[in-house]
Amino acid sequence: MKQLLILFFVSGIIFQFSQTERIRNQKRISKDFDKPVGKTDGIIRTQRNLVQFHLMIACETNRTSSSYYDYGCYCGYGGGGEPVDETDKCCQIHDKCYDAVNDAKLCTFSSSIYWRVYSRDGTCTGCADPEGTCKRAICECDGAASRCFKHAKYNEENFDYPQEKCKEVNNMVGFDSDE
Repeated sequence: MKQLLILFFVSGIIFQFSQTERIRNQKRISKDFDKPVGKTDGIIRTQRNLVQFHLMIACETNRTSSSYYDYGCYCGYGGGGEPVDETDKCCQIHDKCYDAVNDAKLCTFSSSIYWRVYSRDGTCTGCADPEGTCKRAICECDGAASRCFKHAKYNEENFDYPQEKCKEVNNMVGFDSDE
């Protein structure tokens, strides 16, 4: 019994240390990714906002963003069919949020919104850029998805989900899967 108590005590210390280190590393990485990384032809290049989205997800859910890549029908590149569960629905909503930002022409640039770096307010999902700006809109999409992931049940069975099942659903409801 004494050995079991010692094991729990040591495990608690290790867990606490790892959580503290995770938070420190997140803050350090956040600062590094908000800095310009190079300058070419008068254009300042910065790290992708996908890293910022990763940090939001990690902070809110204690999971890495790779847990959501290739999950269900909508998490990862592309998306189609019906979401397989609430977590997948979060990804569908995130995709629609990005589409709305693009459709509203809020972001006036030729490259993908995945390359826009936004400012965060120091909380897990808070945004610091002025309201009504492209950067703020993208940050709010990422924050909403991260909060959605936090409250949605993660089902391991839906990770690495066969995409042909998503296409089958599209075909059943009258969509052409080639479009």
